Amino acid sequence: MSDQPETDHEAAPEEFPARPAVPRTGPPWEMPGPAGHRFMETAKAVLLAPTAMFQQMRRDGGVGTPLGFGVVGSTIGFALGVIIQLAITLLTPAENPVTRPLIGVTVFMFLLLLPFILAISLLFTAALYHLMLRILGAARHPFETTLRVVCYVYGSTSLLQIFPVCGGFVGFIYSMFLMVIGLTHAQETTAGKAAVATLVPVLIMTLLALVSLASLISHGGGLPGLPGIGQSV
Repeated sequence: MSDQPETDHEAAPEEFPARPAVPRTGPPWEMPGPAGHRFMETAKAVLLAPTAMFQQMRRDGGVGTPLGFGVVGSTIGFALGVIIQLAITLLTPAENPVTRPLIGVTVFMFLLLLPFILAISLLFTAALYHLMLRILGAARHPFETTLRVVCYVYGSTSLLQIFPVCGGFVGFIYSMFLMVIGLTHAQETTAGKAAVATLVPVLIMTLLALVSLASLISHGGGLPGLPGIGQSV
């Protein structure tokens, strides 16, 4: 990788808003310094100043560093969210106290596998977004560029899951907004195409989840505590 900072020297499409060239020196996470400080500064830049963040983000340079940020941030957010929910569960009187140790062991095993699950999830999500960008003719830069946006967005918004009840929902909605900003500036496309590339995969996966749930309810006897479709009450 060249020592010279990357700049937006390519001719932008006519519909892309004109802006002065910004040196792409990368987020703080990709600069020297204490890891904790670099992580927090990057998360703060993504959450509070996303336009400047993605105008300065490198488009290439290797996937390991941004993927590491995404895995670390997502693991912290998910793990703290799970631990908080586990604490609430354990503090709630249970009908069968024997199941409490089993719950703890299950959660522990899940947390051990969580970083690997999240790494695969980030790669898969980026692949879906990049495929949509290519279909729309909006992928002006390689898959790595899209993956970098995905990793920095989800690695930051996952931290919002530390807030019980609403943290996960707020993080999900805000991540969609940040993905549009990130893809717009990283891939040099329009906000409209970035929005379509972001929302269509989410809508498809949501639809598939609803179809699966409906099938489970209709063929599996209903949800726990509720009668299934076709069952008598």
